[in-house]
Amino acid sequence: LVCMSWTSQLVRNYDVRYAKENARDANTNANAQVGAFGRKDGTGVESVKEVMPTETRQFQKLVDDLIQGDVIDVIDFGCGDGRYLFEFLRTADRLRGKVKLRVLAYDVSPGALTSFHKRAVAEGCVGGESCSEPGLWAYMPLLKGDNVEFHFYLGDALATPADVGDKLLAAVGQIFNRSRADIVVCGWGTVSCIPPMIVGKTYVDCQTAFFEVFARLSRGLHNVVSSRNNHITQQRHYRVLRELLSEVEDQASDAHPGLEAFLRRKLQLAVMPDSYYYEVKHDGEVMKMFYTATDSTIEQARLHKAGFARTEVRTCNIINFFHILTKSTHNKLNAAIIQLLDSGKYYEAQYVLSRGVSLVRRTPLETLRTTPIFAHTFREQMDQVARYYISSARTEHLGNGVPGAQAGKLQRVS
Repeated sequence: LVCMSWTSQLVRNYDVRYAKENARDANTNANAQVGAFGRKDGTGVESVKEVMPTETRQFQKLVDDLIQGDVIDVIDFGCGDGRYLFEFLRTADRLRGKVKLRVLAYDVSPGALTSFHKRAVAEGCVGGESCSEPGLWAYMPLLKGDNVEFHFYLGDALATPADVGDKLLAAVGQIFNRSRADIVVCGWGTVSCIPPMIVGKTYVDCQTAFFEVFARLSRGLHNVVSSRNNHITQQRHYRVLRELLSEVEDQASDAHPGLEAFLRRKLQLAVMPDSYYYEVKHDGEVMKMFYTATDSTIEQARLHKAGFARTEVRTCNIINFFHILTKSTHNKLNAAIIQLLDSGKYYEAQYVLSRGVSLVRRTPLETLRTTPIFAHTFREQMDQVARYYISSARTEHLGNGVPGAQAGKLQRVS
């Protein structure tokens, strides 16, 4: 019950945040999140209304690879307030006359779906007759645009991944008249903010379980997930708490009962490796938001374990999302550094960054570091610089024999 209460509180926090952003300008504003929630959360998802250029490239490539007929069906899992709305509209425009785009927007936050619906209407989409049935979590009326349609379904944050998968499969069958969708999109940090289910002193890794659900739901996955280069201080704090809890558990069971209970209250849902909370302020109240980090090796391994065969993990961004979308210089620098590093031109990337530091600090270039900064393997340097990763994965060669969703294996809290 305590675990359910913590999870429900996370949903309420997102509702509050989306409701507040819903009243603001719908365009990306570099100061919007700071103005709404303070400097502790200057990169909040509610204020970023666009995708990164790297996301566009990877998503469009996946769409083109998976087109087989005259429609392509997408599940926007954890859609939020429609960060991928403009990308979907651009895709529909690009495919006009050849392929129709159909989107099933799924989220556990009513405020998020309401905001998504409102923004889609503002972009010219009009209402249509809903094809919902009781039990399919229909939330907002169907919207139709130019070569695109949007369906809105409200999920249950307390449901198991397997139950969520069954509901979404039923919705795909009714709405799209198909046995599975083409693509599951998990935008900026959707998987990163899925907490585990705690059972006694163990937990169920719902993130890995949801990857298995995605393999059952679709032929392809587009996932944007947080690296270990975000919220460094918070990661360190909760890692220490988990280490202390592990030491207490390794001692006699009744040696420090009060200390163990204290640590568990402090950790709440952050019992998985690399999980933590960060804080935002709203009307004087501090709200704790759950998040997790990963690296490229772990990300690729869990995709393979889930049943995806062809996987690719790339750098999404190395600079703050706001700055990329609102400052042309930052956008160009982000693109240039990623291109140089992806091409193996490590010293060239280091030179560009050093040159920038020299100009900003008005320090002679020759006084800056000349020894190597970046690792010399693609995966190492990606883990070193990426703020977020983009994962692209496919299951098409598995046919209809894709494994079903499984609840994550119970593991000891460490």
